Amino acid sequence: MKTVEISQSGEMLTAAYEELMEKISEHVTVLAMHDEPIDGIMTTKRGLYRLKEQLERLQNRPGQEIMTRRSEEILGLSQSLMWLIEETQQKLGIDVLESVKIGMVGEDDLKRVLIQYEYLELAKEGYKYKDIKQLLSCRYDWSVSRIEKLVYRG
Repeated sequence: MKTVEISQSGEMLTAAYEELMEKISEHVTVLAMHDEPIDGIMTTKRGLYRLKEQLERLQNRPGQEIMTRRSEEILGLSQSLMWLIEETQQKLGIDVLESVKIGMVGEDDLKRVLIQYEYLELAKEGYKYKDIKQLLSCRYDWSVSRIEKLVYRG
């Protein structure tokens, strides 16, 4: 593919993505107005956002994405653990890669910190506690009761 074709297809994807996100936001608003759960659609929205980020990374630096995958294979870390490390870096600004590599911090530790942080952030945004727990349960593959214990008992 030529550079022109790549940029044109990128522009088309961006326009389609923005239109889809707008429709999803409208749908979330309608669901919230009728007190319906929004966890499934929010998970879908987050997945689409991550897909867009990956496409942008590939479009901007295709060679570097390949190097990142190779480094993941060399480090021997699972995809879910790499995702948690990236989430911690983005949301909290903490680089925990070295701590994970030497075994000081595990997957459950990262999930605990991220769940507590996101729980408070979503509560500040005005989400209902039931919806927050369901959303975090889907996102981090923890039961709602386990999230309740973590958040309420500290």
